[in-house]
Amino acid sequence: MSKNRPTRLMRAEEVFTEYCHVLPDGYGIDDALKSETWEHVAKQLRRYDRIRVIAEDGSFEAMLTVIVAEGMFVKLVELYRWELEGGTVEAPKDDRMQGFEIKHHPTLRWRVIRKGDGQVLKEGLLERSAANDWLNEHLKTIAA
Repeated sequence: MSKNRPTRLMRAEEVFTEYCHVLPDGYGIDDALKSETWEHVAKQLRRYDRIRVIAEDGSFEAMLTVIVAEGMFVKLVELYRWELEGGTVEAPKDDRMQGFEIKHHPTLRWRVIRKGDGQVLKEGLLERSAANDWLNEHLKTIAA
């Protein structure tokens, strides 16, 4: 009987690339598994690449692996899925924050927007928590 003994270990980066995609509100993992979701980036994907899919509202996360990437066709399988029980978790609302909105943009990252006139006050923040922190500091500044 032959034994399966690896003779050459490779770094994971040599075999696959890991990407991340934040799904906008209203989209789920089933949408992420559809080939048409990825057809515009299919040429940069290769077999075994992984895509971490995170819900914008933080309600779930999943890891997908590319099984086939040919032309504009992409076939993915789900490696794991984590879902937050009961939906999303939000910090208690501060009445001063009612006039502002924190939204994610695919290229501009997390942004703080004033609702009254739609003015973007801050953009390029990597996490929602950073946007919340920035807004809290901004509110302290204008209250002083």
